[in-house]
Amino acid sequence: MSTLKNVVGLGQKLLNTSGDLSRVNATLRETDELLRDSSVTTLLAGRKVKDVETQANLLFDRLKPLKMLEENLSRNLSEIKLLISQARKQAASIKVAVSADRDCIRAYQPQISSTNYNSLTLNVKTSEPDNLLFYLGSSTSADFLAVEMRRGKVAFLWDLGSGSTRLEFPDFPIDDSKWHSIYVTRFGNIGSLSVKEMSASQKPPPKTSKSPGTANVLDVNNSTLMFVGGLGGQIKKSPAVKVTHFKGCMGEAFLNGQSIGLWNYMEREGKCHGCFGSPQNEDASFHFDGSGYSVMDKMLRATPVRSVSFLRGGYVELPPRSLPPDSELLATFATRNSSGIILAALGQHGEKQGHRQAHGGEMDSESLANLHKITQPLFQSLTWNTSL
Repeated sequence: MSTLKNVVGLGQKLLNTSGDLSRVNATLRETDELLRDSSVTTLLAGRKVKDVETQANLLFDRLKPLKMLEENLSRNLSEIKLLISQARKQAASIKVAVSADRDCIRAYQPQISSTNYNSLTLNVKTSEPDNLLFYLGSSTSADFLAVEMRRGKVAFLWDLGSGSTRLEFPDFPIDDSKWHSIYVTRFGNIGSLSVKEMSASQKPPPKTSKSPGTANVLDVNNSTLMFVGGLGGQIKKSPAVKVTHFKGCMGEAFLNGQSIGLWNYMEREGKCHGCFGSPQNEDASFHFDGSGYSVMDKMLRATPVRSVSFLRGGYVELPPRSLPPDSELLATFATRNSSGIILAALGQHGEKQGHRQAHGGEMDSESLANLHKITQPLFQSLTWNTSL
């Protein structure tokens, strides 16, 4: 009886083992199917990757002409910018006076930065007693410079952020249809104004005034615009300025010693024309962008060079014969550099003519010591003697 039970138990175990084997075989078949599916999927994925690579290569091939077009456009834009720059330089070199009949507005981009010093020269002919001759300002700042006429008299107005000031040149009306020169200077919060008829040989003493507060730097930013003769609506006018139009002729104009270039305007409104027969000042200022220089082939004139601006490697060349022996030289300059050549004398073949002429001739120890104190962006002066 016991043996029969054991046989029955073994039979049952065999049946169970057979079922387990069947399940294992089924699992193996499923695994094999999964492996076959994975191989197919991998093969399809590889084909898709190749298709993507092929499409990418086609796209890159199609982009090559566009890349070449972009490079051509870039070169064309550079050429266009160069042509625009050349055209603006040519426009700035035109010395024909401009005219306005109250409705002409010309806006310019001022080529200056924030500074504690400004100079302005205007040559004007008008028969109108009330005119706005010059305005420099911004919609984002209260700072401005302006020159206006009221009842025929010239006034210089300015605000450095701590209050406006009006300085009038008295007893000298210029609404007589004659050419007059207006000279404006601002150093810190002190302004000066002088007016003379252009045919006169001497300039009368300037009138001076001081703006309120401690501000002494004129703020110039990207929104700052300059108007010569009349004021447009691009910026907000200071309430201190009462006139917004100009009727007359405007000759050469200089800001900080640089010619404004009246025909090199950014925007123009109204009927604007040219004036003929305007007197021309002998060149009294030079501006360099680092690519050129000026050679003065004649004796220095009685009127000194008022301003020379340098960027990078520009310089002025003066022939030795243009300076008499034992000349006294006065250099007034503003710089941020700690070192540089103020004056150098060279021979015909470029060799130095002695150490006393390099770095501005022979300077005493006091002047050399002062060089370490004048590298702030303020105008300073040096005077020394030299023989050329």
